[in-house]
Amino acid sequence: MFNYNKLKLCKKYINHFVPLINYYTFAIYIIAKQLIDELISKKAKGDKFQESNVKIKLILKGIIPDEITESTPDTEEMIKNIFKIAQQFNIELTK
Repeated sequence: MFNYNKLKLCKKYINHFVPLINYYTFAIYIIAKQLIDELISKKAKGDKFQESNVKIKLILKGIIPDEITESTPDTEEMIKNIFKIAQQFNIELTK
């Protein structure tokens, strides 16, 4: 026999948690983009020529900054790689 009370309870929780899931998914997607932007800005210190040099160094290390957007799904490997590169550049990322 089908329990309608459980269905109502499930709908209540689904309506409550789906917006949170979408929010956290969006928040996860923009982490890599923010980290890369912070890394480039801290390393270049406002110099446009240095920004292009840092982007080239990132490309040589396996991260293509222009292809990573806010909608690019982040992976643990990508985030770890960004922090590893920042450590090699003696940059401390805050985000």
